[in-house]
Amino acid sequence: MISLLGEESGWAEYTRQAENFNASRTMTDGSDNIFGRSVDQIEVHARQLEHALADQDVPPNLHSLDAGMMIQRQEEMRARLEPDLLSFNNMLARVRQATHDYLVATEAELDSGQEQSNFFDQVYMRINSPLTRCAPETAKNLSPRKTVSRRATLRTLATR
Repeated sequence: MISLLGEESGWAEYTRQAENFNASRTMTDGSDNIFGRSVDQIEVHARQLEHALADQDVPPNLHSLDAGMMIQRQEEMRARLEPDLLSFNNMLARVRQATHDYLVATEAELDSGQEQSNFFDQVYMRINSPLTRCAPETAKNLSPRKTVSRRATLRTLATR
């Protein structure tokens, strides 16, 4: 990122992205712990917690004292797991909101007449620039990146 944006801008962007990641993965249980796993892992973990919370049936053949103790343990477990489940669902909502914000910003770029996002142009230039220096003939022979309709790309992302 630093080679793409320059020293100062690169570190500023890196810091901004790290802060965004930390903000989207901070637990909401008051501990300020950061759950640094992928979105897929967060979804799997949330489903496991939902399954554990839903699977709390008391067998009908238990003695009343045993059933009472089992219910008490289940309530203790529910009290420990529900805040984590809420935190994970909150994280997923923040990631969804950030994705939505990105798509809205990209749609605004399209509506203003830009065919492609500036970010992709910067990445292309970053890759193409060293290639031009090291192997100018190869860079010349490679056709420029095909212009793909960003609107079609957005539609594809929106359907996933």
